[in-house]
Amino acid sequence: MLILCLLASGSPEGALADLSHKTNIACTARALLTLWLLVTNGITTKMSGNSTVAIPPEYPVSCDSVVFNGCAGACRSQQERNLPKVALGLLDLPKEGQQLMQYAVYLDAEFIPVWLVRALLEEDDPEQLIEVIGGLSRLSLMKLVPISQGEEIGLQVPREVQASCREYKRWSSEAALGTRETILLKLASVLAAQMPFVTSASDDSWQQARLYATHVATVVTALEDSGAAPSPVVARLLFYMGAYSNMVERNYRQAVSFLERALAIYEQVYQATPNHADIAKTLYHLGIVWENLGNARQAVSVLERALAIRKQVYKETPNHPEIAETLEHLGADWRALNDAHKAVRLLKRALEIYEQV
Repeated sequence: MLILCLLASGSPEGALADLSHKTNIACTARALLTLWLLVTNGITTKMSGNSTVAIPPEYPVSCDSVVFNGCAGACRSQQERNLPKVALGLLDLPKEGQQLMQYAVYLDAEFIPVWLVRALLEEDDPEQLIEVIGGLSRLSLMKLVPISQGEEIGLQVPREVQASCREYKRWSSEAALGTRETILLKLASVLAAQMPFVTSASDDSWQQARLYATHVATVVTALEDSGAAPSPVVARLLFYMGAYSNMVERNYRQAVSFLERALAIYEQVYQATPNHADIAKTLYHLGIVWENLGNARQAVSVLERALAIRKQVYKETPNHPEIAETLEHLGADWRALNDAHKAVRLLKRALEIYEQV
């Protein structure tokens, strides 16, 4: 059954065309999901005998007009589903399905990457993951987002479903994840492992960050609004979002907001050790954002703080590259402020360190 669509059409192209344009396909949700996972990963699938067909990831699949429904797996239009009965569908879900719907309450409903689902459920068995997602799609609690070239497969939750799950109180005892704060902290921990730190050079990390950025922003804002105790994990996510806003989105004001919030949490968490590397790193990147905003005076203010902390962090190795990069930026900022004497002194010191390392 895993390759029923392929067998029926005789070719990958035909199978994908069927998926795109037919509203009543004799495929189970399990077969459809498996096929999409195969398309996403470009897996070579055994067809018959010794022959194989490689399903390349570049074939686009569009399924805007269909959702998975029913034991026979026939697809119906979204308009034909009866979403007000969400609670009844939730009652029928197994533990993993109920847990995923609880997590979905606090995520961006438009696109939840499958890899995030896998990490949240701690499920390494693809077959089991297929069962969970297939069950949700049959009840129209989630649907697969259409695959576009080069992008990851994801799930979409109807807004009505998300709102119903937010109010739902009858989760089974084995599936209940706990309080709102507990769920948010779990999401933050998993997202911290998924969200990359982006650099100035466009690479694969940029695309990965785009997949998770909206979820990170949603979760950290909810945690801050909940009055949860300061957490280094939340601070790290805010730091990552500051870098993302600065490097990828070029939204410098937003980057300042994220980094200042990260800094405030780090300063609370590390009150006993104020000369902490995370504080210095956040100040350093905040200084760079102020430079991008053309505010050299503000950049100098935070970079001097970063330099003072880094000198303490690396007092055993004073010729450290992080000290040199901070000196370099300070030199450039003092030059922008027309203080050539300070600029030359700082840049010379940065050069001396670079030459040694």
